[in-house]
Parts: sequence; structure tokens; C-alpha cells
Amino acid sequence: MIHCDKHGDITIRGIAYPVATYWIIDTYKSIGQQRSHVREEYPALELDLDLNSMTTDDRKQAVDILQRALTLLSQTDISEPKNNPKGK
Repeated sequence: MIHCDKHGDITIRGIAYPVATYWIIDTYKSIGQQRSHVREEYPALELDLDLNSMTTDDRKQAVDILQRALTLLSQTDISEPKNNPKGK
């Protein structure tokens, strides 16, 4: 059995209704064990991290990116929501 999150609907030629698509998260057997893959999606944040497929250089770059993101997040005043130009 596989744990999935709904990703969205797509239109396929020849099928009269939208078809649901899914992100595969993990097998239910592995849930709760130490995972090397993180997949999170929110309206203003997407994170897809697969440690097993990363080289040492990839990991160093990921650390740099995540540290910059944390710095930006900690410097932002979160008491007031900002207007989202995309309308989300």
C-alpha cells in the first residue's frame, strides 16, 4: 500500500472528465521509520527533498538554500499577512 497526496486534476483527450493525479509519498510500511525523503506543499511553500538521490555537493547547496530561506523567514514580520500578487 502506498501513501499519496492528491496533486490535482488533469484533462486527458478522449476522457470526458478530469483525471486525478497524486504525489507518491511513501509506502505505509515505511511510515514512522526514518525517512530520507520530505515532500511538503502549501500555497506559498513547496519542498521536495530526497536525500538518497543527492550528492555531497547537492546536500551542501541544499543547506545553503535552506539557511538563506530561514534567514529571510526570521527577518520577516509575520504579525501581518502580506498581499500575494498571484492572488493565492
